Amino acid sequence: MCDYSPPKDKMPEAEVALRLAFFLLDHHEVDGTVKVAIDGASVSRTVPIFQIECFMKIHKWEEFGAKNGLNDWQREYKRGKQRLEIHSNSGEGDVVAKINGYRIRAECKKGPLQKTKGNPEYPLLREAIGQLMTIETIENNDIPIAVVPHSEKFKQLADKWMERPLLKRVGIQIVLVSRDDIQNVHGLTIPPKTLWNQTD
Repeated sequence: MCDYSPPKDKMPEAEVALRLAFFLLDHHEVDGTVKVAIDGASVSRTVPIFQIECFMKIHKWEEFGAKNGLNDWQREYKRGKQRLEIHSNSGEGDVVAKINGYRIRAECKKGPLQKTKGNPEYPLLREAIGQLMTIETIENNDIPIAVVPHSEKFKQLADKWMERPLLKRVGIQIVLVSRDDIQNVHGLTIPPKTLWNQTD
């Protein structure tokens, strides 16, 4: 039985990515499996940073199929008809999902949920945006999003930076993830399916 609770004052990167994936599966018609890239370094140390296996069980996910990495948690999971795959491949995006003929490509970052000294929110959000700006290849149907925890400081930055001309031109969205089980993702816009991007 798992009784793991994530730290109250911050949200680990793996948690940000998984909560975004859960939201996409719960609130959108996802085409196929949502893929989540999690680096083992962001999960395990002498004192565990984030207990993926417990987190998945608490949220009613079951292991499905063989593991696809060095760690037991790198595998496919199922919850009813929903499918989610956790891997550690780099360069694909932290969360990748196909919705309405578009492909979500998310870069996720950890961060504080409360005020801290030094304003770590600035470099964390800038790093996510920088990673999206330096993707080697991108398709017309890709929706690039930078994803960070929902905190007062991150929200202030998101509101301000989403009005910057280059972010608007490139189409990068800044998305905030919270632990609210009802509406825990803010700032994500997915266009409706149109004739040119239909996949069926």
